[in-house]
Parts: sequence; C-alpha cells; structure tokens
Amino acid sequence: MGITLRELIYEYGKGIKGDKKFKAALVGGAAGVFLPESKLDLKMDYDSLKENNAVLGSGAILVMDEDTDIFDMLINVMEFFKEESCGQL
Repeated sequence: MGITLRELIYEYGKGIKGDKKFKAALVGGAAGVFLPESKLDLKMDYDSLKENNAVLGSGAILVMDEDTDIFDMLINVMEFFKEESCGQL
C-alpha cells in the first residue's frame, strides 16, 4: 500500500514487455477504472484512489501498452460481465 502505479509497473513488475510505452491501466479489475499516463505517480492506497474515483476492487491491475486498443479492451470487459451476470442483462 502506498507505492505508486509507476513503481508497481516498472520496479515490481519489471516494466512493460518489449519496452513499449504505457497507455493506461485498468485498476481494480474488470469493474475498475482506467488510469492514463498522467496518473502513473498516483499512490496505490485507499484515499488516493478514492480521490481519483478508483478502488482496489479485486486487486487486479491490467496494464495496457501503446498497441492496446482501448475500445477492444472495453468490449472484453463487457463480454466478461455478460458472462458473469448470471443471465441478467
């Protein structure tokens, strides 16, 4: 708790594969919030995330590089919730 998103990705996660440029991170799992490059120095703690309308949620952080299509990512998230909605749309 309290390390920045940048530290998490580049120090603990050893960076982005192929040294590609960071585009965004989906913080908190599928129901989380997309954080852009301008939020790389955001601390990963409850208060800082709350100030940015984000939560830790499931604790998952999906990092997207320069080649990731955000629209495709949103479709994947929607498909996930379609399957996880217990048949309720």
